[in-house]
Amino acid sequence: MDRDDDERKHSTISESEKEQRWDKIFDKTYTREDIRNQYDNWIEQDSRMETIFNECRKPILDLGCGIGIDTLHLLEKGHNVVACDFSSKALDIVKKNIPEAITRQFNMTKGIPIANEEFALIIGNKSIHYFSEQETRNLISEIHRVLKIGGHFAFVVNSIKDTSYGAGNGVKLEENFYETRGTTKRFFDEEELRRFFDSEHWEFISANEIEVEVQGERMQTVTLKVDGQEAPTKKVTWNCMVKKK
Repeated sequence: MDRDDDERKHSTISESEKEQRWDKIFDKTYTREDIRNQYDNWIEQDSRMETIFNECRKPILDLGCGIGIDTLHLLEKGHNVVACDFSSKALDIVKKNIPEAITRQFNMTKGIPIANEEFALIIGNKSIHYFSEQETRNLISEIHRVLKIGGHFAFVVNSIKDTSYGAGNGVKLEENFYETRGTTKRFFDEEELRRFFDSEHWEFISANEIEVEVQGERMQTVTLKVDGQEAPTKKVTWNCMVKKK
């Protein structure tokens, strides 16, 4: 039995409601330049990760690509990319602005409809931290299946130190997993990372906890009142790469 199994609650948000939420978020007009300007250099923040990307000569799978920020960055660095999302609105933006990308629409919680050992490099930038314990385990198992032996998975997930995106806020469904602001979100510490990416199947290449300072549309420095005192909000993530054994 998984930990805290008797204390778990189920989310009240349906899959269709989640899809509608994301479609609404992506129901905007973007240009290719708008998309390019949102890249935050997460791959380049770790030299080991950057080297593996630079040496990759095979197509890269972008899971939960959104409007294609990472897809565009990688394409413009000479990679071939398969961009995947479950929001049709997001993929419409990718198709319009990044026509050289291959797109696939599917819900990761239902499995990844790709053959075994098809990719040597997969990315998931803030796209795999929305799921329950079992869904997360299933998804990581699917990523493992799709990766070639010795292949890499690079990903960004919420840290438990994150405050601006609701760590510890909302309805607690499981340990470090909350229903908040019309969606569900999971938050990780190092123990959680190593629990999900166990040493039997994965080798950690890098795991860096980073406080994000992003200006402009995606993130601005703001303050909230906490017990009458101003407290700065912050976005904190884990930027990681693991290798399939």
